[in-house]
Amino acid sequence: MFDSLKKIGELKRNSSDNPSSSLPIKRPKTKSKEMYLVIFDNDKKDVKFEKKEITQNSFDEWKFIGNASANKPMDRVTTTNLEYVIGFDKDGNLTRENKRIINSAQSIPKVGDLLKKVDQWYDPSKWKQEKIEEWKKEGYFDGGLYSIVVVEGGKRHELAKFDEYTNYLLGSSHEVNSGVKCQVCGNEEALPNPDYPGGTILKMYITDKKGFTSGITDSDEFRLKTHAVCNDCKNLMQLGESFVSNDLKARVGKLSVFIVPNLSPDSPAIILDRIKVDGSGWIVSINDMEKAEEEIMDEAEARDYVYSVSMVWGDKQQSKFMVYKVNYDVTMPRLYEVKRTSNKVEEKLQIKELISAQKLTDRNLDVRSLYALSPVKETTRGVIATPFLDVFSALMEGYSLDRRYIFSNFLQELKCIRTNTCQNALSRIPFESAVTLSTGFIMMFKILNVMESSKLELDAKEYVDKLGLSKGLKGVFLLGVVTASVGLAQYSKGDKKKAILDRIDFEGMDESDVKVYANRLMESLRDYGILKYNEATLAEALSLINEDRDSLSSPQENVLVTFRLLLENT
Repeated sequence: MFDSLKKIGELKRNSSDNPSSSLPIKRPKTKSKEMYLVIFDNDKKDVKFEKKEITQNSFDEWKFIGNASANKPMDRVTTTNLEYVIGFDKDGNLTRENKRIINSAQSIPKVGDLLKKVDQWYDPSKWKQEKIEEWKKEGYFDGGLYSIVVVEGGKRHELAKFDEYTNYLLGSSHEVNSGVKCQVCGNEEALPNPDYPGGTILKMYITDKKGFTSGITDSDEFRLKTHAVCNDCKNLMQLGESFVSNDLKARVGKLSVFIVPNLSPDSPAIILDRIKVDGSGWIVSINDMEKAEEEIMDEAEARDYVYSVSMVWGDKQQSKFMVYKVNYDVTMPRLYEVKRTSNKVEEKLQIKELISAQKLTDRNLDVRSLYALSPVKETTRGVIATPFLDVFSALMEGYSLDRRYIFSNFLQELKCIRTNTCQNALSRIPFESAVTLSTGFIMMFKILNVMESSKLELDAKEYVDKLGLSKGLKGVFLLGVVTASVGLAQYSKGDKKKAILDRIDFEGMDESDVKVYANRLMESLRDYGILKYNEATLAEALSLINEDRDSLSSPQENVLVTFRLLLENT
């Protein structure tokens, strides 16, 4: 995904001659349509406000890249919070020193020289007492965007438009470690700390793991061992991430999904304008992609430029990016196939006519309806959407799920729709419509081979009882059943050798080895998203092993033979 974000950043940067086009501009949805230039007059020792209308270009013109997250210094002269500019909020609370732009931005070349002079006469405590009521009455605290202007020697300086400020934001003066290669481009000038902005997709790759990894500390030396990137690649990836967050994001119920396209090396910049993302349909709009095929130069098809897309389901938080699920490399042919199949099933079952007769609009076999018919729990503290994400991932990535699990999801939601007890805002649809759509999805899943039977799991415990094995060896057999499930998942993902088999010591495994292997099985079940189908079997296996440890006293003669037997049979 690093390469994909970098490629997007390159296309955005190369499509404009403006140096600021390299900045990861943010375009927040502000309630107010007004922005204010806060003018600090060093000559008159006065503060004034100049009102402007927020336009589509305002965030680019004034170089808004977001506010500094968490406890980081607010060293950006354009912000959405007036308190960072003047040093106090509308309730009269003083802002922390590192969040006052006048203090934190003094290290910026040229900009800092002007702000140091402002700092000599501007005292937030004093101005709060004298001006807070007036500024509240004028509505200055209610603006959507603010930027600092300084008057010095009768000349007006708009700080955000200084080249020195742009270079600072791009990190042109950052220290580098010569000799440490960037893992993206190979340049031997990696940054000691990329320090990605909090709340961005990039942040999920540098979430603090030192507490889980032996020998890793919070230092430049160890950081370079885990992630090394040069300043240019960092800027390009941030630019790509900014485009994804602004233009390739959709909302499905209470979930956000970010689309990261995997582009070919010769992709034209126009392709980015053709990829449309929506919370209806199947996320990436097929119609707009088809339109792109007609308009792109040389009559090339869009899929020649867009190999695949990764779908990142997550939420931006203040200092990190919380990930629920990532669907890596969903191919365009797969998206087309899902779309075509849903259309065929809709036509065959006359779903649109039935839904229309039930007086329900804007409901088709699409991602929005799948979310509505999944047992999703939306609360004030967040959303639990595992059932929806499991089924959607199987649909996009082309692997199968246990049909009992799929049926169970639909039945749970149909029951709560019938009793009006759903915790899913999109589930407020008539029961008859929900049944119609569920039937359509089941038919669609059958055509796309998303559902599989679970005869082995149903019969495994009953079958092992007929083998005449001791409890301990029954437990080992059941571990083999679970091993087969992991192996099948690995095979379907392209691992023809089934790496889980490498975890088995065919020279013999005693009780301790078997338990260690069982723990590894648990990790694999989680990694492949199949824990819920095998958890009961795994628990039964461990219970039987704990009850009869003596059976595992001879690993060469018993455990090895049993493992060979169960693996061949399952």
